[in-house]
Amino acid sequence: MLNEMNLELATQLHLSHVEDSMPNGPNERGSVAVTGEEIAPTRGGESELAKFASRKDRALASIVLAVDPSLLYLVGNPENPVEIWRKLADQFEKKTWATRLDLQRKLHSLRLRDGRSAQEHIKSMIELFDSLSVAGETVKDEDRVVYLLASLPDSYSVLVTALEANKEVPKLETVIERLLHYCGVVASYSPTLTEHPLP
Repeated sequence: MLNEMNLELATQLHLSHVEDSMPNGPNERGSVAVTGEEIAPTRGGESELAKFASRKDRALASIVLAVDPSLLYLVGNPENPVEIWRKLADQFEKKTWATRLDLQRKLHSLRLRDGRSAQEHIKSMIELFDSLSVAGETVKDEDRVVYLLASLPDSYSVLVTALEANKEVPKLETVIERLLHYCGVVASYSPTLTEHPLP
């Protein structure tokens, strides 16, 4: 499948190449080759034409390298980065909303069960946050805290209540630290979280 993260990185690399080479910065006309906004210069001589061709070649190479070899048939004989980009967008962007929907479903249904590893649960949740960011839907830090606390079972009510006492939403790092510390304290009383809740 198309590696969305590599494709995003390739785009950023291309845009940085373009911005670095434009004398008046990224807002000058013709700064984005992949979207077709950049056109071959009609003045400036062979030097400007060579720069344009170099940017075009870098954009093309970046896009092609970001595509899985099994999908190179989609790009055909790559010559124009604009045409390649549009082909890939037509093929994959229409599925982006479905990807976000699937990730949101997984995020809302993710629950930590009593006796399971809190560390693995946190890892799974962070991976979903990262996947949503790649799909174009960034989850705010405050919302990440809410999702994490809402995913905890009733046996963590003491911890959740203590964190809710804060006037402001605590930082995610603080919540994770408190959560893992809480698990360590409870584990010292019992191998499971439900048999001997924290007094």
